[in-house]
Amino acid sequence: NLTLLATSSNNLRSQFMLQIAISIICETRTPILYLCFEESPENLLKQILSQQTGLSINTIERNKIKSNLDLKESLKKGLEKFAKFQSYLNLVACSQNDTMEQLEIHLRSFKERYKSEKVILMVDTLQRIPSYNYYSSEEARVSDIANRLKLLAHAQRVAVFAGSEITVEGQEIDATDNKDRITPKHCYGNPNLDRFADVVMTVSKSWIDSTELQILLQKKTEFAGMNDAN
Repeated sequence: NLTLLATSSNNLRSQFMLQIAISIICETRTPILYLCFEESPENLLKQILSQQTGLSINTIERNKIKSNLDLKESLKKGLEKFAKFQSYLNLVACSQNDTMEQLEIHLRSFKERYKSEKVILMVDTLQRIPSYNYYSSEEARVSDIANRLKLLAHAQRVAVFAGSEITVEGQEIDATDNKDRITPKHCYGNPNLDRFADVVMTVSKSWIDSTELQILLQKKTEFAGMNDAN
């Protein structure tokens, strides 16, 4: 099957997809090939370490953990969690050479490496996949890529999970305090990508939840005698 996740990059699409990948691995031990067009593998690894250790990315980057026993213990526990899934998660930095043809080569090599047909391909994101074919429009290009991802899933008998950028209209909806939500029609390049996908998921900011959360946090900071801005 082909599954699409449509959301703005402001809603942390890469991090969301990465967390889904880790959850799948921890539950099923299924190898995942994660092709990075949006974020670098280095940044994603830092995000993973931050999630698993509870340490900020800034702390990890400064590399001053060994001198602090509490930070060292947090890092140790996080690395123990990391060890449970790291051998199943393969992050690949993609370039302009990684067309659909090259993606299929990556996938075949990945299957051979794990000696398994049961793997998952994750692409971050669909619209960034390069192509050297001629297309009459951007809509035609995006449609062809989505169709070829579906055909790849079918031919290789694997699950393909791809992120999708959204249109300017979708970004405006996400940034406006109202009840409107992103829909599949807001996928960038083609409003009908659901024709090719078996499942389309959208992530949209809930301003109601955000406002309630902000009020709750303000009350907690006041009760704790802390600075509200901090």
